[in-house]
Amino acid sequence: MIIRWTGHVVIIASLLPLIASRPSLTPEMRDSICTTQCDAQFKSDFRLSFSRDYDLDFFDIPLDPLLVSSLQNLTAFCYLVEQKQECYKA
Repeated sequence: MIIRWTGHVVIIASLLPLIASRPSLTPEMRDSICTTQCDAQFKSDFRLSFSRDYDLDFFDIPLDPLLVSSLQNLTAFCYLVEQKQECYKA
């Protein structure tokens, strides 16, 4: 997993699977940790695929020109969203 943030966030993101496996956590806490991990992976993959920061350089509605500029970009974005949804289910 490649995350382009400050060192503290990278450390936290890499420890999330270990933290989430602790038996003392409630199901809600595990879900929150897993959601955070899935979101971080999606944003990292988005950055690698499109050379843009998802939170700062992209908008969903109306559709960002990046998505409608080519079928390849739209397909790549849809794949990333599908991967994020699968991560949520795991």
